Amino acid sequence: MEDMAGKSILVTGMAGFIGSNVIVNLVKKYPDYYFVGVDKLSYCSTLKNFEEIDATDNFVFIEADITDLSHMEQIFEAYNVKIVLHFAAYTHVDHSFANSIIFTNNNVLGTHILLEVSKEFNVERFIHVSTDEVYGDQQDVISVEETTVLVPTNPYAATKAAAEHLVRAYHISFGLPIIITRGNNVYGPKQYPEKVIPKFIFHLLNGEKCPIQGTGEQKRSFLYTEDVVSAFDIILHNGVIGETYNIGSKTEHSVLEVLKELMAIIHPGKDFMDYLTFEKDRDFNDQRYYISVEKLEKLGWKKTVPFKEGIRKTVKWYRDNKDHFSPLFKTQQESDRPMYLELLKKCLLNTIYGPCNQHGRPASPTEVERGRYWPQKPHTMIGEKRLTNIQECFENVIKDGIEGDLIETGVWRGGATIFMKGLVDYYKENRKVYVADSFEGLPPPDPKYPSDSGDEHHKVDYVSVGLDEVKSNFSKYNLLDENVIFVKGYFEESLEDLDVEKLAILRLDGDMYFSTIQVLEQLYDKVSVGGYVIIDDYVLKPCKTAVEHFRKSRGITDELKVVDYTGRFWRKTKE
Repeated sequence: MEDMAGKSILVTGMAGFIGSNVIVNLVKKYPDYYFVGVDKLSYCSTLKNFEEIDATDNFVFIEADITDLSHMEQIFEAYNVKIVLHFAAYTHVDHSFANSIIFTNNNVLGTHILLEVSKEFNVERFIHVSTDEVYGDQQDVISVEETTVLVPTNPYAATKAAAEHLVRAYHISFGLPIIITRGNNVYGPKQYPEKVIPKFIFHLLNGEKCPIQGTGEQKRSFLYTEDVVSAFDIILHNGVIGETYNIGSKTEHSVLEVLKELMAIIHPGKDFMDYLTFEKDRDFNDQRYYISVEKLEKLGWKKTVPFKEGIRKTVKWYRDNKDHFSPLFKTQQESDRPMYLELLKKCLLNTIYGPCNQHGRPASPTEVERGRYWPQKPHTMIGEKRLTNIQECFENVIKDGIEGDLIETGVWRGGATIFMKGLVDYYKENRKVYVADSFEGLPPPDPKYPSDSGDEHHKVDYVSVGLDEVKSNFSKYNLLDENVIFVKGYFEESLEDLDVEKLAILRLDGDMYFSTIQVLEQLYDKVSVGGYVIIDDYVLKPCKTAVEHFRKSRGITDELKVVDYTGRFWRKTKE
């Protein structure tokens, strides 16, 4: 067994299902190793997956995208990364049929960037996590060994096969010390409820029917997380450079058999036919994968958790942790959420009847999407992309259990804060929405702030919207109640004694240097770790300068991400 004490081990995709289970186990088991976890926190990742090791001394988490070359180089250099465990990938086959290019970008380009950086920094071991799906449909084969030709049949599997070829090429061309793994379907605690087992569990716990593609006779081999964790532990320490290892089970179950097993636990004695509904099959659906694990067993690995036992453990975990993925997955009754939120956006943007600018000229779809016009009637001018940014930030906040209220400073007709309140109410969150503005327009430039010299926003009556009008706009959506707090006055005074303990989202729409810097200085410390700071008007030099000055003065290195031409945001990772 190779000793890795003192070495930094980078684990990508560590906030996802398999990555989090592996890293939590390894961090606890090997206190002398140092683990650097990276994840871009996409829809199926959550900070909750690794909160039990968040305070340990041999682990650090960094929110990062593996397709960002410069950020990866910074991480490798800063932490002297010597070993890579590469789990990060888009893995949902159905999604790959609908949007395959994003799979190529993440799974192929992301892997290529990691390989290049690993070569640059002379890593000692690069373990690439692939899938049994690269082998393709294996209906007539007894079992598939690691030397079998790859014949992927869906876009997801094709991107994983392409990534494998890159990994192998870097080994042959540059001598990069690589190991490849190809695994069966994994199940267990913390799995996002889109794969068959957790999805069925969620439906059954809610008393709903389980959707089955095609006939349900497709066979899969399933492996419980404990066995997968032990496999990666053994491969990390004993795997032979240049080799490929299958990780799998010798038993198979059809989708219908999986449903019957779950029914026996969740609804014993009931007819499973009452809890299923058949739907159209995928464009192509492999009927069977069955892989040989002899090579891995020779390293000392052995499957220890029978399927029935693993299923019982998994059901118990989801019963005991119903809020782990809340509120994104609740019941069928909430399936109208996307429709409601999209309709709310369209009402705020007035795209239902066709928005016009302040001069009455029809706005183009691009102008509406990007918020590049001053509208005549709509309640917001920030555009669809920036409204969606608010939604994505808020859904991440509630998914990860981040405490705090929401605030926008500089609200115009109130559209962004109305949308915030719509999100809060629909997700049934107990949070306040603060609506902060002078409600008298912008003041003349203050000589104390040279960056604002020459600004003439104070002369534009169009941007001056009174408090009563904003309240009336909230009322039009039935969203005006005691949890909407109006904060009237210029920020230097109105925010100084604002009675708010924590903020989950701080959104600034202040145009000028003084309004931006004053908000940041007075409210940033109230933003919870894991919360968001959203900047509008970053395209305006005074606003951009204020943000840059503040981040530099506070030593903030959290990535400043782009929403659109003028929107920026970052997620706070430390006090």
